[in-house]
Amino acid sequence: MTAGPTGSPRTRRALLELAALAVVVSGTLLVLGFMVGTPWRPLLFRDGDSLALPLILQSFAEGRPAAWVMTSQLFLFPELPVFGVAWLLTGGDPAAALAVNAVLNVVLLYGVLRMLARRLVADRHRRLRPAAALAGIAVLLVLCLTEGRALNNEGALATTFLLTTYYYGAVLTGLAGLAVALGALRERRPAARPLLLVGAAVAATTLSDPLLLVQFVGPLLVVLVVLLVLALAAPRAVLIVAGTVLGAAALGAALRVPLGFLIGTDAGGYLRLPLAGTALDDLIVQFLVLKAPLIGKLEVALLGLLLLAALAVVVAGAARLARGAALDEAARARFAVCAFLPAQTAVLLVVQVFTGSSVSRYLMPIPVTATVVVIALIGAAAAHRRAAGARMAPVVRVVAPLAAAGLVVAAVPATTAVASAAAEARSDPDADCLERWIDGRELAGVGSFWSTRPLDLYGPASLHVQQVNFDFTVQLWMNNLSDYRDRQYSFVLADRSPDWAGLARGTLGAPSDIVACGGFDIYDYAGTDGETELNRIVQTSVEEQRRERGY
Repeated sequence: MTAGPTGSPRTRRALLELAALAVVVSGTLLVLGFMVGTPWRPLLFRDGDSLALPLILQSFAEGRPAAWVMTSQLFLFPELPVFGVAWLLTGGDPAAALAVNAVLNVVLLYGVLRMLARRLVADRHRRLRPAAALAGIAVLLVLCLTEGRALNNEGALATTFLLTTYYYGAVLTGLAGLAVALGALRERRPAARPLLLVGAAVAATTLSDPLLLVQFVGPLLVVLVVLLVLALAAPRAVLIVAGTVLGAAALGAALRVPLGFLIGTDAGGYLRLPLAGTALDDLIVQFLVLKAPLIGKLEVALLGLLLLAALAVVVAGAARLARGAALDEAARARFAVCAFLPAQTAVLLVVQVFTGSSVSRYLMPIPVTATVVVIALIGAAAAHRRAAGARMAPVVRVVAPLAAAGLVVAAVPATTAVASAAAEARSDPDADCLERWIDGRELAGVGSFWSTRPLDLYGPASLHVQQVNFDFTVQLWMNNLSDYRDRQYSFVLADRSPDWAGLARGTLGAPSDIVACGGFDIYDYAGTDGETELNRIVQTSVEEQRRERGY
């Protein structure tokens, strides 16, 4: 008797992959459902940087003239396509799209981990590959839950990957490139198509985010040198992989030159060598604060154990080679990825210190790459415990579906919590206060980056607020220069930290009225000399930037 269509091996594999995907989505929603009930919620829905993509798509949807200026990151690939999918799935609802984007971040990571599992778990244990990738996702989500302090720049690592629309793109491209490189290094003459695809992705990502150079290209070159020295890969294959990645990265960097009008600050603007000592001190303080609570100790212990495990795999592999033993293909791949994590960690820490940066989110690739080590450890355990795996298989076949079903059911209330949080993100007491004060009048105002961006995204079309620098010149930082033009600005949103009230009085003089609105005060300059001065400063700087950037 032959198996029917639903019982064919291909169908069973497809159902297994769908079940694994359901587990990934459900697990992510469970974690999101928890985090939107904590101080992390603003990072998901109101973080100034994350709002760049919804603001761009909202601007396009409304047909506004495009004169965008970004940071050193352009969000072109893969961030914009990924968020575009979230935007379409939610019908253009900004808050809902931000929540869906968080789920897509993890789903895409699962896809990349499945690519890596093909290299790290031997063919004879291929049934373990989905479970190994799921284990990596589980570790990432646990790490997110251990980060209790809702401070994106001070101690946040895994949460930056989950909750934001930026930085994750370079990490995904890097890990996908690592998976393709592992496949290419198995052959003396690597296949051209996968390398061309990864070259295109590296070029596009470098164009969009030069952080890929330190997060992936640098560490990969270190690993390739190690593999070459230990004769774990053919020299020809190593040269082809290195040449492809370096050539693609150089192409991406070169393509940034004609797009300079889009770049708010180039990579050189982040080089602050005199602050290296301060950056090192700040990182040490952040580490001590991070590990102070029990939950922080869990994160530090988990990351530390994975880093030590990676080093142990590398040392054990080198010892085997020294004894004259050979490593099979999966073992060589495990050696490579376990060497990649400490290489990446070292490169990122050195760059972090010598650029004078104390912003922890730049270290986000470390916990994400650590999830790959989880897969490598599962692959190594399977290779050494075949009999135990066979005995456990019947138990796994019974327990795994039950656990997956329970997770999916538990995700239902979590999904409701996320949806409610997204709905609540669209309204804000401060914004409501501002709208009541405007009361349908055609007014425009200015304020800080942090206050104006949520108002611009979630407020009505009649609400016009633009971000400015401390001297009230236009602040071109992930926003649209054309939005400043043809407006008469008459009020300032005075944040309390830093003290924008002092800045406003010092530059524009006393306002005609002050209205308290919770997180900020409205300084009304209508009909005063301050209104004239405000518009002179804004429009003069708009014209200067327009000429400089060719808009």
